Amino acid sequence: MCNPGTKEGVTFKEGRFAGVWSGVEIFFTAKRAKGALIAVAVDPLTSHECGNQRYLAGPWFDACLTARLPNKSGGPLRFRPADAAWIAPLHAGESDERDGQVIATVPAKPASPFGRPVFRASTTATPRSRRR
Repeated sequence: MCNPGTKEGVTFKEGRFAGVWSGVEIFFTAKRAKGALIAVAVDPLTSHECGNQRYLAGPWFDACLTARLPNKSGGPLRFRPADAAWIAPLHAGESDERDGQVIATVPAKPASPFGRPVFRASTTATPRSRRR
């Protein structure tokens, strides 16, 4: 799982960590070309710090380890067939097909039903716990 913050070059193209995303794209493309079940989940509120990624990391690692670890200690890792996984596209405008049918398209400008961006960053947001 590649889990960059949006300010690591995903939507913010300048700044200290803006070069991270290009490295993620290269790594992702190389691994996917070899059949790796790799994914990207962008944290829409962070840069290089550990933000909301921590809420994804625990359950994701738990699910992967449960699926891959051997039933008996010392045994080989269990195989995960790629044909049983959803292999989603990486870039906007790319579509995902299954059995010749388009099942998903990555939107160029993802928006909620209310017209607000789904992925957006805020440098002035105040955590709910600190609001009065």
